[in-house]
Amino acid sequence: MDLRDQWNRLLPHAQPLGDDLLARYAEQQRHYHDQRHLTEMLEAIDKLADLADDADTVRLAAWFHDAIYEPTAEPGENEEVSAQLAELELSAYGVPAEQVEEVGRLIRLTAKHDCDPDDANGAVLCDADLRILSLPADRYDEYAVGIREEYGHIGDRDFARGRMTFLQGLAGTALYATSRGHENWEAAARENVDRELTTWAPKAARPISGLIPMIYLGAALGVIVAASVLLGRGLGAAAHWPAAPNKVTGFPVWAPIAGTAVAAALVCAWFRRGQPRLVAIPALALVATGVVAIGVCWWRWPAAQPGAAMSERWPYLMLASVALVLAGALLALARRLRLAPPYALAPPRALGFGVALVCASLLAWIVVSAGEPFVQARLETANTVSTTTTIPPGVLPVRLDGELAWSREVPATGAIAGTAGGVAELRSDGVVMSDATTGQIRWRYSRADVDGAASNGSRGLLVSGDGRTLAAHLPYAGNRAPSGIELPTYAVLNAETGKVLTEVHTDGTALAVDGNQLLVAEGKYVVAHGVSNPTHWRTRLQCTVTQGELLADQARGGRRLR
Repeated sequence: MDLRDQWNRLLPHAQPLGDDLLARYAEQQRHYHDQRHLTEMLEAIDKLADLADDADTVRLAAWFHDAIYEPTAEPGENEEVSAQLAELELSAYGVPAEQVEEVGRLIRLTAKHDCDPDDANGAVLCDADLRILSLPADRYDEYAVGIREEYGHIGDRDFARGRMTFLQGLAGTALYATSRGHENWEAAARENVDRELTTWAPKAARPISGLIPMIYLGAALGVIVAASVLLGRGLGAAAHWPAAPNKVTGFPVWAPIAGTAVAAALVCAWFRRGQPRLVAIPALALVATGVVAIGVCWWRWPAAQPGAAMSERWPYLMLASVALVLAGALLALARRLRLAPPYALAPPRALGFGVALVCASLLAWIVVSAGEPFVQARLETANTVSTTTTIPPGVLPVRLDGELAWSREVPATGAIAGTAGGVAELRSDGVVMSDATTGQIRWRYSRADVDGAASNGSRGLLVSGDGRTLAAHLPYAGNRAPSGIELPTYAVLNAETGKVLTEVHTDGTALAVDGNQLLVAEGKYVVAHGVSNPTHWRTRLQCTVTQGELLADQARGGRRLR
């Protein structure tokens, strides 16, 4: 039965309208959306007719769905004006209003083919409109050529990108809405779509643009490996300091091995281009795991406890959690770029793998290295208690009556010094400044991760010549220093207010201090660390330095010859 007979059977009293529609489908600008497409669509509706609520209404919608077709129109514009034409003409020929309304709705559905699951009429019409996708390869190729001819006013690259975007949008979900269409046509349609996507990719992409997704993939893999290293550092650390030897398990080797295995699995999934979900699902899993882990770290973040110092465990675990979220986001972005037409042309596998490997190595090193300052800052903040004062120190008048003003036991012989701010006492965990007049504590500086500082005696406290600056030696003592983290071993303080002027990490011995520099002997080197300014210098001597003195801008040292 030809098209005219089919129309006359559908609406016998509207033969002029049928002639007008056939003339429309024969317009010169149509190379695919023509009478052949209409015939194939009606044949598909016949195969699915029993699945529709009203097959004749679906057929009417098919006749009108491309009645007005202009390739230069905006997306959805052809479907809208075709629906308006159908509503106008069918009403004029006495078709019931409810059926006219349904025809208009169905035509508008073909703009995006996004019918609801319970829309039987819409599912049949959309499946019929997309029936071309599952036809034999030679017919599908004719359809693809016809579409290109209809959009001849668009350049090859722009058309290739637009066409790929359209096909990828279709392929992102099930192509057919009816159970019969999905069962009988889905596989063939996907094979045709994938084949056409392959042909357009070289025309849509810029030269070497396919490396861009590989860079993001490599970054994601590097962050995953870095997260596993950070996780290992966190799990290998004690929960707090000081810790019994059996509580320090050491770095778990399985953590980076597991991270590397996950990265390798993602690389394998990436190169299976026909399975994009193999990358999308891990990206979502990484983000979800990272978000949950951040919440756990936030909830379990240890509060300050007397006699216990925060270890590097929780800062490292927090970093690993954030890294997982970042890795998931980078992986999702890499997948998104790979599906985008400008980046769809895959580079040679060896080149892509090499770029991903370099980026992964670089990002892993950057994330791990950048994490160490974060952990250091968190440990210093959590384990340091520093109070200051703005009240000037009291002045004790000279009395010669032998009466005791005040007394206090000091932790070790010589662990006390007079300053412009009062009497400085070096205790096991820091420095306490007492008012020389009353003995009341004016300010204190203590570190929970330091124990036994007072055992250094007089060597643990250095006071500047004017008494306004002091340096306290804060060794780790029995505590284990965190791996890769350089916590300060000297604190330079304003003797009058208790303000922290600077904190310095050094394995050497401080020789002298003033408001500008901390002079440190490190073997045969003398190093000046800036205090109130960034001045920092280092010089090598021919002997080991044991004593030093700062005079204005010069340093004078006492030397012990070897």
